[in-house]
Amino acid sequence: GFIFCMICTTGIALGTLTPEEVKNGSGLFNLMRNLGGAIGLALINTGLHERQWHHYAHLSNAINDSRAPVRETLEGGNALLGSTLGSQANGAVLQQLHQLVLREATVMGFNDVMLCMSGVCALAIALTWFADKPGQLGAASESH
Repeated sequence: GFIFCMICTTGIALGTLTPEEVKNGSGLFNLMRNLGGAIGLALINTGLHERQWHHYAHLSNAINDSRAPVRETLEGGNALLGSTLGSQANGAVLQQLHQLVLREATVMGFNDVMLCMSGVCALAIALTWFADKPGQLGAASESH
């Protein structure tokens, strides 16, 4: 589906140019597309990292012995692993709890970034109504 979007954006970007300007316009369009993609990926990666650790901090604050589900998980894990790991069972259960919190924080971070990307796409779709209409596609073939 991405190639269909590229056809439309290329038509909007280059459709209003004269035939003499298309060569330079195409090069500039490709440069800006590549630069925008690189900046966009950097922003997505930064946003994902920040949101993941934001959620991790909030989720890890909720993990303490005073909460019944946490206490039950620690006791159940110690009972299950105590026979095989002995005194290291508590550390193994804490490690599993850490991995669970990290996984959930990562999922929540991805959700935040995807919601932000959806908003940017909705804004871009709304802005297409204000773009100049490209010229007729048959006009370029007259020179052949």
